[in-house]
Amino acid sequence: MTEKQELCTEGFCVTEIRMAPGAIRKTTARAGSYAMIAVNDCELSDGAQDAASAHAYRAGDIQYFESASGSWKNSGHTEAHMALVNFR
Repeated sequence: MTEKQELCTEGFCVTEIRMAPGAIRKTTARAGSYAMIAVNDCELSDGAQDAASAHAYRAGDIQYFESASGSWKNSGHTEAHMALVNFR
């Protein structure tokens, strides 16, 4: 998994994330609201063990979250590529 911070302002930060199939990304406890923008078609699960929460995203989909979950898992068979916009 790779994370690269692309842009930060007083109001938000944009981070590019790439996750290999099966990779897990843990979020920080202080993470607040954010938007996830899918760059490619991918499938993510909320939590490392919760396969029932798998959600398919298509390139260009935008999902808004009020607060960060404990972790995300790439439950698909291809790399997940997304941009996160964290609001300060």
